[in-house]
Amino acid sequence: MATPASSPAEFRVTLGGFGIPIPGAFMTLTGGNVSAEARRYRPGGQFEEEVAGGPRTRDDVTITREWRRDRDLAIFLWADRHAGRARGAITVQPLDEDGNAFGNPFVYPDALLTGATRPDVDSDAGGDIAVLELSFAVSGRIG
Repeated sequence: MATPASSPAEFRVTLGGFGIPIPGAFMTLTGGNVSAEARRYRPGGQFEEEVAGGPRTRDDVTITREWRRDRDLAIFLWADRHAGRARGAITVQPLDEDGNAFGNPFVYPDALLTGATRPDVDSDAGGDIAVLELSFAVSGRIG
């Protein structure tokens, strides 16, 4: 029997190596995908163009999680002071249907913290949750 298709909820995102402990997992991760430029050219008088691979780049990564005062206030204040300087790794661990680690994680080993967003404030938002958002520029191969 084939393994069922994974849900976007079946991944655990964690941070490490930033010089401070960043406990807990994050709810969402977007970005981090690779793309490459294509170099297009026509050699001497040739009608059909040829293509060759060009430089590769990765999208920025944004991660979010629910704001917990006792955990995330200190992390936000640290991130606010270290944006553009702090480097570490983002680990994405696939999970099975029971929430257990499945296979090897993929890691963005060179993640530069580029931004930190605190929760918006709205005194009329009784049913919403506050969210911490961190953004990173990532480069290199993921492993």
